[in-house]
Amino acid sequence: MIKLTKSLIKSILKGLWNDPEVKRILDKYPRLRDFLKHRLTPDEKYGLVLTVGGLITVYCIYLFFEVVEDYYGHDLIIQSDLRILNLVQVLREPVFSKIMALITYFGGWPNVLVGVACVGAVLFIQKRWHYLSTLFIAVGLGELFVALTKVIIARPRPPLVNALAPEQTYSFPSGHSFVAIAFYGLLAYFIFISVKNCWVRALSVIGALTIIFSIGFSRIYLGAHWPSDVLSSYAVGTAWLAALITALEIKRRFPKKQFNHDISKKKFRVLVLSAILIWGVFISGFYLTHPLKTLIEQPKTVISVTENNLFDKVFEKLPRTSEDLSGNAMEPIDIIFIGSRTEIEGAFEKAGWKKADRISVATAWKSATSFILRRPYPQAPGTPSFWNSVPNDFAYEKSTDKNVINEREHIHFWETNYYVDGTKAIWMATAHFDRAVSFKVKGHEIDPAIDKERDRVRAELELTGLVNKVIEVQMVEPTLGQNQAGSNFFTDGRAYVVFLKVVE
Repeated sequence: MIKLTKSLIKSILKGLWNDPEVKRILDKYPRLRDFLKHRLTPDEKYGLVLTVGGLITVYCIYLFFEVVEDYYGHDLIIQSDLRILNLVQVLREPVFSKIMALITYFGGWPNVLVGVACVGAVLFIQKRWHYLSTLFIAVGLGELFVALTKVIIARPRPPLVNALAPEQTYSFPSGHSFVAIAFYGLLAYFIFISVKNCWVRALSVIGALTIIFSIGFSRIYLGAHWPSDVLSSYAVGTAWLAALITALEIKRRFPKKQFNHDISKKKFRVLVLSAILIWGVFISGFYLTHPLKTLIEQPKTVISVTENNLFDKVFEKLPRTSEDLSGNAMEPIDIIFIGSRTEIEGAFEKAGWKKADRISVATAWKSATSFILRRPYPQAPGTPSFWNSVPNDFAYEKSTDKNVINEREHIHFWETNYYVDGTKAIWMATAHFDRAVSFKVKGHEIDPAIDKERDRVRAELELTGLVNKVIEVQMVEPTLGQNQAGSNFFTDGRAYVVFLKVVE
């Protein structure tokens, strides 16, 4: 594949170079012609390698400053930070949290320091001084850059109340993500140029990418960083790695002197295995002695309202519509439930609805196979929807007579901290009918007449005998819009306030 890529690049460049119109322009500007020739020649010291490496470095630095500009301008990516953070935390499970802790420790400075020492020892014994100094520069100056940038930007961490791995320093950029690229990226490069086996080369690159992206995800999952912190680190970390590898490649391809760094294969294998063992023992010990923080459920602030001022008081500060990742308004809240979660679940289950499963690897796989094989999955998880920056607490769905995953009634619920008379919880909900899975809308295509589903839900619940009364309110003006998947809808803007009967 690498040889094919090189061959294609050479063919494209040769074709462009010999194109009559291109040749005419280059002949007219000989200095430009000579400059381009030198920059695009693979066999020159400051030729194609420097050109490609320089372009990657400059472009990634540009992406980094784009994120910085977005932070100060509070643009799209920053607006999405809190919602993505809240969404990722929905995936939290005890076993998965421990896995994320182990992964995140691979990017922590104590473990990276030991990793640098182990890799440095191998390079020292091989007398690869240029690689050794580059390794120290990559991690040492990289950490210094991150520390200075954190102080300059001074971005607060995400809310520590939800952090499984709380940190005391500033948030932007992610040091773990940056050093993951600098260290593991460079380590993959060392392996790539040191072995001839294509499988080992491929595994080194795939392994490094897996570790790098896993460490970044773990920082978001554990609540230690905003998503844009990780993205900015990936951008500037890639620029840093590209610059270092470019310098190493130029040095490797055009050495001033030839050195024999070879040692016996047996000694080399023993050396590498010893380094891996020492590093593995240290990481294991660090993991066992640094447990995750145990989250303590925070007491809920209860805001009491009366039935008469319910609508005005609740929506003084709270949004009247669901929202997408960037906070843009989507479907309006069309049903408000007054009652406990137990009462909501009891009413819907009596009406024949099923509680949707939580999103996980297992349920996502089951959903995919159910869709492909058209098997029933009445509890299939839906795409999370946001309201007031948080994903829905739970959802219910009801299959049609077809009993397939792509056609169903669907409703999302969000808990508020408002209570009627201090005792009856207030829940927000949006209901719609999923009528097909469409790649055009990136998910379920809904029936655009969402009011029909709202009215259907009311009718079905009233038949259970568990509804005390229903009040109709004007939530928003009549609206045309799109949901998060890009499916169109229209509504008269009304909402039902459903008072559920108290279950003893």
